[in-house]
Amino acid sequence: GVGKALLEHAISQLSASRPLCVQTFDATVAAGLAARTLYLRAGFCEKSTAGLNPAGYPTVVFEKQVS
Repeated sequence: GVGKALLEHAISQLSASRPLCVQTFDATVAAGLAARTLYLRAGFCEKSTAGLNPAGYPTVVFEKQVS
């Protein structure tokens, strides 16, 4: 519940006039499942691959349309 509350608060502080984007682990990274689930439940959709992070894990960009 804390992650959801923090994400909702952060989103409420941003402009609703453009999409929101976050970068997180791709589906092959088991340790990133919680983050992916949080973003998906908040209405984000996977948009594109984003290469490897500094630790060498594959990442993706998630986007949420706001209005």
